[in-house]
Amino acid sequence: MRTTRTANAKVRDGGWQTFSTVAPPKLHWATATCAKVNCPKLERGWDVRIDESMTLGRLCADYIRRVTNRRGWVEAKDPSGVTTFTFQPGTPCFQDHRDGRAQGVFQVPPHKRKVVGAPSLYIVSDGNAGAVSKQLTTTGRPASLIRQHTRGADWVEHLAESWNNMADAVNN
Repeated sequence: MRTTRTANAKVRDGGWQTFSTVAPPKLHWATATCAKVNCPKLERGWDVRIDESMTLGRLCADYIRRVTNRRGWVEAKDPSGVTTFTFQPGTPCFQDHRDGRAQGVFQVPPHKRKVVGAPSLYIVSDGNAGAVSKQLTTTGRPASLIRQHTRGADWVEHLAESWNNMADAVNN
């Protein structure tokens, strides 16, 4: 999840400068354990229902029976051939970041937690907001970077100066 905010300022030559703050996911989100994200499965327990008549189902069930290090699960089969594995409270789920193999087998993303105090990027670039926002979303950086401020206050001051210059150009 990337957070991008943009504002445009038209410059004297008719072009645009785009002011953006960007919160790159690599800086603002970290993988986490069930305990760190208060995973409800860890607190209440959880079930996994698997249809073992399919190849993927057999692989998943085999992973739980032979590979997983989780203890205390109970296995039950219903008449239709679906196996239910019930995990007791206190058992981390398959999204716990310490179990990368399970995430691959079950195709689930790891838990993520927001990193408190992670720095945003304060960017000034050439071009209109739509084009720059698309560049930031796909690459994390605009193609035509004019300046990257290290402090948000400097970025706000730059934006205010640009708006003042634009107002002066309109009024003169």
